[in-house]
Amino acid sequence: MTHQPIAFLLPDLDDGGAQVVLANLANDLAARGHQVSLVVVDGRGPAGRRVLPAVQLIDLGKRRSLHAIPALTRHLLRVRPQIVVSGTWHMNVIAAAVRAIIPVAAFRLVLTEHTIVSARPDLGWARLLVRVFYRLADRVVGVSEGVREDIAAFAKLPADKTTAIFNPIVTADFPQLLDEEPPQDLPILKGHPIIVTCGRLHPVKDQETLIRAFARLSPALGADLVFLGDGPLKPELERVAQALNVSDRVHFLGYVKNPLAYMKHADVFALSSRVEGLSNVLVEALYCGLPIVSTDCPSGPREVLKGGELGQLVPVGDVAAFSDALATTLAEPVDRVALKRRAEDFSAGRITDQYEALLNDLVGEPGFTGQAHLRTATNS
Repeated sequence: MTHQPIAFLLPDLDDGGAQVVLANLANDLAARGHQVSLVVVDGRGPAGRRVLPAVQLIDLGKRRSLHAIPALTRHLLRVRPQIVVSGTWHMNVIAAAVRAIIPVAAFRLVLTEHTIVSARPDLGWARLLVRVFYRLADRVVGVSEGVREDIAAFAKLPADKTTAIFNPIVTADFPQLLDEEPPQDLPILKGHPIIVTCGRLHPVKDQETLIRAFARLSPALGADLVFLGDGPLKPELERVAQALNVSDRVHFLGYVKNPLAYMKHADVFALSSRVEGLSNVLVEALYCGLPIVSTDCPSGPREVLKGGELGQLVPVGDVAAFSDALATTLAEPVDRVALKRRAEDFSAGRITDQYEALLNDLVGEPGFTGQAHLRTATNS
């Protein structure tokens, strides 16, 4: 059986942030010659189309992560990876639990955290699992400095066990995606000022605040508000728009495969979230050279926008401030070149460099019985 030096673990192949990020990272490391596998509990999901043939995709064929522990343990014992990288909190807990079953020196364990864990009341009793099992990792990577600080404090992790590395968002196919066009009959191409947002229609995204802020804009602007994405909050948001008499100018386009094709036609990108680990969509907006108005939520937007230098930051839930910022941004020109330049800081190549350095540092640490450097397909 071919040895797999790096194994990535995911619960599924949904189009969530962690799934996309780790699939991109696996692809880039495989393209550099590393032997890479992507192990998923449930191999169904659209993110599977992102996985390149150079990455060995292993589907454990389970429907729940907890049920995958025996199969995952057997797989890791069989292939003996030097490094295991996991994403999503429940997969991180399971990876750490498996690490407790397998001898400590068998592999180095890197957990990636994509959210502000302390702000997630939905975890309930699982918060204890996070606190206990994250301590078994060799390194916990936060996707922003805010996420790193949060998980370090939440799980009481030593400073040398945490680091911050941005997501590899801008991939090699971005120029092609930007060149694509959406269907011609969509309202985003009407010629009016367009405010666009992208993401799940979910309470944590607080799109109601965005609709209320939009409704305060002068009708003379003739602006439209376009939602890219779907979710359980859609009926409620439609009712809000109707109650505010703006339903004819608020458009819910649902899930779109290529948001960049729509964003490039907009005039402003708006993010109204209450919490964001990093916010991949802000980086996508920067890549399009799109002016941004975002809530100053913990913790990603402030870091992505360099403290407000590259976009307006407003208090979470402040309808009036959000509306004023939208009006100002629509009226004032911005340095789109600077916005696009910032997006390059999140390029897959740069981020993979940082992960590759981290992984090599871990396998080179004293006490590790594996090789001193990651083996590649060309020298193994």
